[in-house]
Amino acid sequence: EEIRNGVKEYANWPTIPQLYIKGEFVGGCDIVRDMFATGELQTLLREWTGAQGPLWPDVRSLGGAVILFVLCLYPYVYLLTRTALAERGVQMMETARLLGAGLRRRVLHVALPLARPALAAGVALALMETLADYGVGSYFGLTTFSTGIYKAWLVMNDAMAAAQLASLLLLAVAL
Repeated sequence: EEIRNGVKEYANWPTIPQLYIKGEFVGGCDIVRDMFATGELQTLLREWTGAQGPLWPDVRSLGGAVILFVLCLYPYVYLLTRTALAERGVQMMETARLLGAGLRRRVLHVALPLARPALAAGVALALMETLADYGVGSYFGLTTFSTGIYKAWLVMNDAMAAAQLASLLLLAVAL
């Protein structure tokens, strides 16, 4: 919850997920969808990459949702990893350098092991956010686990099936 609030505070934007391009805050899912509809997103990505042609798939597809989630949820991984490396990484990397370790060895044997718990925690947070996100899947018309729980409960009027599915989701998140 603290990280989530930190991301919101950092961007001065109340909702998550958020999209950043070149370190600059672009917006949340609703703004990205509107930018895609007007062509602004394609223009922004072409300016950023210098490429031609369509660079962003239809956001209302599975591929678009995956790209959107990756771009919007990477701050979870980035912020945790950056913090983990900032606390002790600089001193450990410098010590390894003074002891004669090359860059590759310092990265693989010093930085990566230091960052591994933060990477795992960030990826776990992003996966939990993705699993539990009902709004994006529903908004883009995707069939997701959380929309399946909702449909089982309200559309099929089967509270027991919805509870079983929700328990399965909770188990997946807990593991």
